[in-house]
Amino acid sequence: MSSWVLLSSLGQPNTLLKNSYVSRAFLILFTVLLLLAIPSRDFHTYGGDMNNYVNFFQKIAGMSLVDTFKIAIWEPSFVFTQWIISRFTSNPSIYIIITVLIYILTLGKSIKNIFSPWQMMFILFAYLNFTFFYGYIFNGARQGFSIMLLLLAISIWLSKGRNLYFYIALILSASFHLSVIPATIILLSLKQFNFKIKTLLVYWAFFSLLFISGFNQFIMQIPFVNSITLIQSYASSAALEHYGGEVNNLKFYAFSAFFLILGLILYKTIKLESALKLTYLKIIKIYTALNCYFLLLGFVSFSDRIAIYSWFLIPILVLFPILNKEKHSPFLLFIVLLILALNGISSTQGFYDFGF
Repeated sequence: MSSWVLLSSLGQPNTLLKNSYVSRAFLILFTVLLLLAIPSRDFHTYGGDMNNYVNFFQKIAGMSLVDTFKIAIWEPSFVFTQWIISRFTSNPSIYIIITVLIYILTLGKSIKNIFSPWQMMFILFAYLNFTFFYGYIFNGARQGFSIMLLLLAISIWLSKGRNLYFYIALILSASFHLSVIPATIILLSLKQFNFKIKTLLVYWAFFSLLFISGFNQFIMQIPFVNSITLIQSYASSAALEHYGGEVNNLKFYAFSAFFLILGLILYKTIKLESALKLTYLKIIKIYTALNCYFLLLGFVSFSDRIAIYSWFLIPILVLFPILNKEKHSPFLLFIVLLILALNGISSTQGFYDFGF
């Protein structure tokens, strides 16, 4: 399938190799293959939080919605989703299949809002070659739903959809995982005040200094912030010991900075129609602002779970200008996709190896 996508990238738009039918076929086939692979695995092999989600899902089989909420410890929309699924099945594999399907369909809708039909398979292919794509299906599904809904809200904004749908998607996102609330505030601020990119880059540079120096921990001295349970728990010594990773991780910072710089270079060098150029500038702004959220809280355990709100824009950030270039460049698209494929092959082993 990777060979198919790479071969297709070498054609011109709306030709035999590269068209909406080929794109839709890839989207359907990948989804089917993913869903077929799930029942062959014991759900315990997915690890992480998924074990907890499946155990809770099986526990609430036959329980009323009121009783389910009495024993729930997670956000309401996620609990409600689990309860709805439990009305139809108690099979862990079917539960994970439905979870993955919701995840994929929400991502697909977001991609469809931003890209032409023939472009969609290249964006999905890019997501397939980042390990976090699988991690937030099979490990952190609760936050995965939240990320997908945040991405849906962003896509509605970029495509100039109805404001009502934008706000509904944001509210639903927060009702799946509370850590998204600062990200939703950032999006609302960007939408309301339309900050210039230079202003956002100054903020990003400032937060970078705090991140690198470790001074970002000053926010724990602010009474309001210090009283937030979620931050308290992730910044606790027990959480840091369990995490076992670096705080203010410079690898995460380098990863974030690389794609920000790449986005700025693509913005300056690739010629786009004026409307598309404005849309791409907005994408860069959103990525920059959301990455500031990560830089500010880089001292907590599992800080990559905060960085993910900006990282999930990377496939769109990289491919939007290349796919929409005034004079389409198949060879450039092929090279970028090949690099992404090599990244996917090299990074999967020993990290999130789900057997795909």
